[in-house]
Amino acid sequence: MAGLFSTRITSPARNLFFSNTFTKQITTRRINTAIKMGSQPQADITLYTNHACPFAHRAHITLAELGLPVREEIIDLNTPRSPEYLQINPRGLVPTIIYNGEIITESAIVAQFLADAHPSHLLPASTDKNGPLTRARVAFFADAYSNKVQAHIGKAIYRAQTEEEVNQAVDDAVAGIVKEVEPLLKNAAPFFNGSDKLTFAEVPKPKNPEWYSDG
Repeated sequence: MAGLFSTRITSPARNLFFSNTFTKQITTRRINTAIKMGSQPQADITLYTNHACPFAHRAHITLAELGLPVREEIIDLNTPRSPEYLQINPRGLVPTIIYNGEIITESAIVAQFLADAHPSHLLPASTDKNGPLTRARVAFFADAYSNKVQAHIGKAIYRAQTEEEVNQAVDDAVAGIVKEVEPLLKNAAPFFNGSDKLTFAEVPKPKNPEWYSDG
């Protein structure tokens, strides 16, 4: 399998820089997560990805924030998928991870699985004292953004047929931000729910490179 893909080993990272081609630099990450995970067995993780795919960013960010070492296999999205990769993911999409021998697909599911498997500042365990409440708030924020903002942005960009439809979709997105999203960010410090570190609420929609940069 190694000869079928362009393979690169990455280490935990703090610096992630996003562009249209998802330029990424991974360096040793200085986070407390590595200390907290010291007593946990090291997971064997292979990530099948393409840095130009925005959905794959979810997996990259989650892995980096958790400080997990990962082996990358770069999938060329401009050519037909190889039979070998289609055996791993019949849909031929990225990202896919193999985690201790188990195959997990779809970006949101991959990110959620990793966050659940390694409770951290991103997302607490459901067994923590305030874990269930924090997880519920994160899930509600993600739902509000997806349905009340992102859905209208997608309509404006991809589905609107007239200028009037574009303007209406943009207005609806702005209204969703004001009515649904901003009230949920009242205690941001600067991240969701008063956190001074990135949380899982920010992971699904990575837009600002400053979120993931030391600078």
